Amino acid sequence: LASGSRSCMSVRHAASRRLWAVSLLTHCCALSLAARVHELPAGRPPSPACSRRRVGLQESEILLWPGLQRAGTDGTREAVAAHRDAHASALGALGWVGAPSAGSLKIRTASSTQRTPLRQVSSRSLLAGKQLLPAAALLRTGRNQPARLSMSGGGVVVDPPADFARAKRPELAPDVTLYAGALRDKVERVRELLKDFLPPSVDLEVFESPPVHYRMRAEFRIWHDGDSAKFAFFDPETKKPIFVEEYQLACTRINRMMRELIVQLDLHPKLKKRLFQVEMIATTEDAALLSMVYKAPVDQEWEEEAAGLAAVLDCQIIGRSRGKKTNVAGEGYLVQTHTVGGREYPQWQTENRFSQSNAHICAQMLTWAQRQLSPDGSRRTDDLLELYCGNGSFSLPLASVFNRVVATELDKYSVRAAKACATLAEVDNIKFAALSAAEISQAMRGDREFRRLQQESIELPGYDFQALLLDPPRAGLDPDSAALAAGFQEVLYVSCNPANLVRDLQALPEHEVVSAALFDQFPWTDHAEVAVRLRKTV
Repeated sequence: LASGSRSCMSVRHAASRRLWAVSLLTHCCALSLAARVHELPAGRPPSPACSRRRVGLQESEILLWPGLQRAGTDGTREAVAAHRDAHASALGALGWVGAPSAGSLKIRTASSTQRTPLRQVSSRSLLAGKQLLPAAALLRTGRNQPARLSMSGGGVVVDPPADFARAKRPELAPDVTLYAGALRDKVERVRELLKDFLPPSVDLEVFESPPVHYRMRAEFRIWHDGDSAKFAFFDPETKKPIFVEEYQLACTRINRMMRELIVQLDLHPKLKKRLFQVEMIATTEDAALLSMVYKAPVDQEWEEEAAGLAAVLDCQIIGRSRGKKTNVAGEGYLVQTHTVGGREYPQWQTENRFSQSNAHICAQMLTWAQRQLSPDGSRRTDDLLELYCGNGSFSLPLASVFNRVVATELDKYSVRAAKACATLAEVDNIKFAALSAAEISQAMRGDREFRRLQQESIELPGYDFQALLLDPPRAGLDPDSAALAAGFQEVLYVSCNPANLVRDLQALPEHEVVSAALFDQFPWTDHAEVAVRLRKTV
């Protein structure tokens, strides 16, 4: 007991010392921010040249510099208290009236990937360090998108975000005659966003999507109203359910499955009971998969009724409940085939994981990428490194124009899918490895050896990597990926968030854009898929 007591006291003293250190660092950061912001007279609105957005602030977010990245929960609470006053002064200097409430203040640190009410983590925010204040970096605007706070001409500049990733009410009955105008508006917004990076000789190539029935996957909540069940979305603004019987943006196979499923649920109470959510996936060959998520465990009786449902719907079925996954009548994935350069390439479509949902646009993206890296379709003598390869959708067609390809992806299931597709397509010059972008960057620098590379017989020094393919998630590149990209002669970057693409291009000042394309992956939304090919000029 005495030993345990001393141990507890030791932990408390260590925590106290940690809090003291965190508090000291926090005050230093706060003083640094106050000193920078004080360059504008307090309480006086900044000039138009120094302020691009002065209204609509609903919540704020402060980026803690690396000195605080090891702060624990207690240290984060200390940081909240210490930064609130400094941030209020910053807002006052910028001309905003009133400071955000404590409840809306969030903290970013660089060390963790866990999300908590008081700490929202993203190491990617450290990427553009030259353009961020030393102590505070990001504000959140009324549309809940990050804006950059930076110094310019002796004043503070707030760059509002582009609205390319914000959630909006789903379009349920679009007028297809308006699609051309909606796409034109989206193209102009992307051109405006990229105007500082597109040379006059580079035009933005635009690829249209079918205006309706383009989605090959859709997810719905199941709303129970008495004895009946309904498909529902939730309005991101009002948070209220929107009930649908059909979904025009989804392919005809999914719409048919929606109609048949509702009828079958009414006939089979066991399948309907505690059903929370469904995900529907289809291919252009009319194959389908239905994932059913329950709030209660599924049993043998459920499996028997689900097998009958699979026969009626002519689809595979997966049941999920409390971490348990049950496959019914199928392998648990679909195979979508894309034709690129006159050759067919398979791609696994799986529930609960990312895959391209617009098959028409996906084929165009793969063809464009292959043409950019080899205009005449001939095989190059150098090698390609790919980060964020997912299930290998880009890897397979690009392998036909490179000597060898090394493709990395953190998700092991996606790596398994990519290997299976490569075998099916008889592509034998690709090596896949389950590594994160940060890990492959360390391996490329020689900082660390990975057994996962050795298991795949990948000896990085033996490759002649001249080209790099990046297809990161919406958050964009992490600092390691950006640093790795800076050393490549040729970079192909596919982005699903043009606002973060601009941020990442700023971190590659020695590269210039030599071609660019917009793929309308999701018509009737603010999302835009943009790809650029970069060439190193220095």
